[in-house]
Amino acid sequence: MYTTSWCGYCVRLKAQLQRFGVPFEEVNIELDPGMAFGTGSHPTTRLCLEWLCDSVTPGCSVLDYGCGSGILAIAATKLGAGEVLGIDIDERAVEAARDNAERNAAFLLDALSTADGRLWRSWKDVQAQIPGFLEDYANLSEGLLALYQATFEPRWYHTARELVETMLAHFAADFGFYDTADDAETLVVRPRSTQDNATPSGNAMAATVLLKLARLSLSLIHI
Repeated sequence: MYTTSWCGYCVRLKAQLQRFGVPFEEVNIELDPGMAFGTGSHPTTRLCLEWLCDSVTPGCSVLDYGCGSGILAIAATKLGAGEVLGIDIDERAVEAARDNAERNAAFLLDALSTADGRLWRSWKDVQAQIPGFLEDYANLSEGLLALYQATFEPRWYHTARELVETMLAHFAADFGFYDTADDAETLVVRPRSTQDNATPSGNAMAATVLLKLARLSLSLIHI
């Protein structure tokens, strides 16, 4: 189901997602547990990861009580959970989870964003590929706003807001949003998905992030 590598505490999960309509893929999680519990090598953690792979369904809610490094909460998110909450009273665990979240956010922005604020969709073999779709901008923006709420680091809020501005500039339609950017490859019909499947549609996530940004900024300019 997964393997662990001591160097960098990488945990690789292979999730059987086809049953939910999501293509099979390897899900990579890189974290440093610091002094907190949760490296992926402990028998209890391994059993929990195996249980998550069999139990998490797209859009479900997961509570990781005593989250340690956050490995199970991150794994649940990667496996498609819609809402994940990690709780711990150990200050070292809270610090480790926060550091891992910020490290992953910094990697995404460094590896998958361009100088003009555009996003790439995938990263493989140290190379970014495929221009980002609507769901990429919406999901990353929502994640950055959640990270801002957890850390109150202004960088994440401002970056999320910039991504939303880019999303509005390049994906907006007369009603809702298109799935592809206005400067993407020309198609016979420019797609615009409004129905959720195994994961929320780009339009659903765009609406979510716009409402969250309006609430945080106390402004209705984006809705």
